[in-house]
Amino acid sequence: MEDYYPSNRFYHSPKDTLDTINFPFFLNTVRLAVAGSAELAGIHVPNKPAVPSATIGQEIGLKAVNWRTDFGKKLLFTVSPSSNQANIIDVSLPRISSCDGVSLGDLTPEVWGEPRDYPVAAVQKPAGKLIYVSMIKLRAPAKESEQGAVRIVDPGKKRVVGSFPVNRFPTTGCFNSAGTKFYQPYWGEKFIDVFDTASLKSIDRIPTPFPLSRLFVDTDGKRAIGISPETHSIVILNIADKRMGKVFHEISAPKDVVLVNDQLALVCSYDQAKIFSIDMGREEILGEISISPRPIRLLLSPQKDLVVSLHQLSPTVDLFHLIPSQGKGQPTMERKKVLDLGEVITDGTFAEDHRCYFVSSGKNRLLGLDLSNEKVFWGMRTGGVRGRADVERILFIGDK
Repeated sequence: MEDYYPSNRFYHSPKDTLDTINFPFFLNTVRLAVAGSAELAGIHVPNKPAVPSATIGQEIGLKAVNWRTDFGKKLLFTVSPSSNQANIIDVSLPRISSCDGVSLGDLTPEVWGEPRDYPVAAVQKPAGKLIYVSMIKLRAPAKESEQGAVRIVDPGKKRVVGSFPVNRFPTTGCFNSAGTKFYQPYWGEKFIDVFDTASLKSIDRIPTPFPLSRLFVDTDGKRAIGISPETHSIVILNIADKRMGKVFHEISAPKDVVLVNDQLALVCSYDQAKIFSIDMGREEILGEISISPRPIRLLLSPQKDLVVSLHQLSPTVDLFHLIPSQGKGQPTMERKKVLDLGEVITDGTFAEDHRCYFVSSGKNRLLGLDLSNEKVFWGMRTGGVRGRADVERILFIGDK
């Protein structure tokens, strides 16, 4: 840890004397050791009131998880668009997190004409821990694309356990609920390839009216909703019959979609600064709600009762409650509050309950935030434990 700045430049030298020791830091390390021993011994004392901070982001490093209640295998999976390496970060214990790198492709030198693999999307397979990472192979700096690929990463084994070729320019794909099929759309291509996750072979090709940048399939694998970057609209597809449903041109510049259930989808519009609720079965807009400017990402809690929106070049996140209907109708959204995290947030992922992990691009940090009490419970520099600082995608992988 002495390699990290700022450290004592007199460390292990004749000048390493009492007057060069950082006593405030020394005092904190002693307090940490005593507090850790007390926790292990079951000794608890009332906490002093926390000093109010200007933003939630300033609490990073002041909070830690309680290992007695949170112990279990909890991992963050992060990828960067500028690297062909993924990072697996252990966040199970309140200590300096371990970070293991996983190579997603051949490490070729960055010279003219040499192809390099770049990750563009990462999705977790249902009922398991496997991560499917869609890769684009580019010739730097000429940017001539070659055949794409999907790398299958087992975070527990910390290595790539499978791979299969796909067309050029893959975008964000998805699985059916059973995880037996993987649907891969592409930039510039009017079709979706369907792969069998057991054999890793292509088993079908579904035509689309426009190229899709993101795709989401319902539980039964009958309907899908996608984002068309070409027409800046939302498209409903009938997967079973391989035909196009409705195109929602009234939703301008959609950036992200989450499926609440087989009928209800939520879409954020970048231009309109709104979240639209769509009934996929009836193919109609049920309602809309205004949010902060430039939304780019939607997060849905595992309990499907909380929605978080992230915004481009913004430190704020919007929180909404999903209120169940009293009858047979769909749940409605109600604004809860806007939180200022103190630094620009580029991505996030829900863990258990109402806990989230966020990526800070402004200060190159990861932070864990409990949305129920707005307290930071975990944090680290993204480049601090042999990790890359330019994290863009992040996934939470289970708690067992």
